[in-house]
Amino acid sequence: MKKYFLLALFAFTINVVSAQKLSETNKRFYFFKVWNLIKYYHPDLASGKTNADTLFLNSLKAIDKAKTKKQYNAYINTLLSGLSKQGTKKAITDNEKSTMYQNLDQQWFRSDPAFNTKNKKELAFIFDHRYTGAKHHYIPDLRYTTLIPNEAIYTFPDTVNLPYPMRMLALAKLQGTADYLFPHKYLTDKNLDTVIQQNISLFAACNSRLEYEKLLLKVSSSFNDTHNFRFINQIKNKRQLTHSNFFPPFNYKVFENGIMVTEIIIPENCEKGNIKIGDFITAINGQPVTQVIDTLSTVLSASNRTVLVARLSNYTDNLIWPSTSTAISLTTRRGTVTATNTITFVAAGDYDNAKRIMTFLNRDPEPTDNKRSIQNNNIAYFKVNETIQFLNDIPDEKLDKRMDSILDIAAHQKGIIFDMRGYPDWGGFIQYYVLRKFGKTPLHFADYYEINKNLIGSYVRNDETDTYYRKELVTDNNPAYTGKVIIIVNSQTLSMSEFLTMLLQRLFPQSITLGEQSAGADGDEKIINLPGNYEFNFTGNAIFYPDGTYAQRKGVKIDKPLSVTPQDLQSKRDPLLDNAIQLIKM
Repeated sequence: MKKYFLLALFAFTINVVSAQKLSETNKRFYFFKVWNLIKYYHPDLASGKTNADTLFLNSLKAIDKAKTKKQYNAYINTLLSGLSKQGTKKAITDNEKSTMYQNLDQQWFRSDPAFNTKNKKELAFIFDHRYTGAKHHYIPDLRYTTLIPNEAIYTFPDTVNLPYPMRMLALAKLQGTADYLFPHKYLTDKNLDTVIQQNISLFAACNSRLEYEKLLLKVSSSFNDTHNFRFINQIKNKRQLTHSNFFPPFNYKVFENGIMVTEIIIPENCEKGNIKIGDFITAINGQPVTQVIDTLSTVLSASNRTVLVARLSNYTDNLIWPSTSTAISLTTRRGTVTATNTITFVAAGDYDNAKRIMTFLNRDPEPTDNKRSIQNNNIAYFKVNETIQFLNDIPDEKLDKRMDSILDIAAHQKGIIFDMRGYPDWGGFIQYYVLRKFGKTPLHFADYYEINKNLIGSYVRNDETDTYYRKELVTDNNPAYTGKVIIIVNSQTLSMSEFLTMLLQRLFPQSITLGEQSAGADGDEKIINLPGNYEFNFTGNAIFYPDGTYAQRKGVKIDKPLSVTPQDLQSKRDPLLDNAIQLIKM
């Protein structure tokens, strides 16, 4: 009798559990997870035989109808059963010493209570027998290819809200990007799974294109990736979302606790608003500048706070001035005096003043005394975004001779400065000619991890020399440079510039790297299309120093941290370059 009672109780418990409701958030979240797993692992989707987006859109309605775990699991089983049966051969085991597994998570499909035993086994089987073909339908063939292939473009008029299925598809693709394409998911401030879960109901309920774009920005900011900073420029309602519709009549530099006025563009507006060069703005319309930056950090993606603050200084981006009116109240500090005044900003329709701003922005930069100081102190100076000038007016067959001559002169100087504040305008300068002149073996300066096609979502170290440099350029016969080498970096040192900085640091062991924290986005940029004709960009490969120090978010290693201060700006000199010159003169 007792045995029958226990069996009946067990059956009752099973029925209660299977009838339990599954929250709207959880059923969609785990559907996203299931869909992405089969998109990247099942041969039907990974080979391109079955279109992943079509499968998602055809399944979403049934997922939404499920009210209990039993109904939900029944449809998941139907979904999985509709795929072709895989072979019994298990996927290859990777070399753990050269593979990044930080982002991989098998617990959700192996043990989460959202799935019944049968579905857990089916999902585990797909994972264990995953597609490992060299050509993956949703992974670039080449490690450095930017665009993620075969991601459809869904275009809608700029003012039209996307249909619910498309909004869900966008969020599911962001989930898949985090899980399978973004090597730095484990480094983000917020858990990206939690971010996706928190946004599911918001994406489902949003009733305008403006709201949809606001949500996209909030998710994108959670990637903490400077490569994604310019995603804001994809947004159709950029100005409405940032409330930065009006341009200041002065140029400026943003700091953590305020904004320095550096140049006057429209004198009459500044005079009426009592704004002068050197004024330090501490509040905008009563809101402290630090709070303005905090708010922007929720919609702008940056690897670190330093790069976020620095990028807000870009006048043409015009992101730091939230206002719904051209009349903006600014609280300023001038010496020991604090004052609040209203100043008139420039609207887009103010054509005369807009023209004056354009003239100001297009002017030639003022000359400084830095170059003269460099020449007088026997210093070779190379700026990473100004090297293409070496290619001007010279035929290809004479380029080697010119570059040999330039670098021969540099090799006889007391010191060399490599100014890496910018993006390389000619990668061949450092990666070919500087390397050919000064490169010596061994030259292990970085570890480059790319998507592991045997296990999408993990990343394998690329040990091919050509990934880092052309080995024929590096020989034991190259003479070592014994002079001083200074490498200057700041937030503009991004991606390839960071990679080349690491190369220079190894190429010249005696070098000193000085400056501000770099962009912290070292690795090839990738782009995936999202519904609404948006291109979501992110860092797609991972770069480490040989000692295991990661470059993402941290930036390159700096021997002498230096920051530009408001006082430096008033002197109209370049303190980082000045310091580099002084180090060589010592």
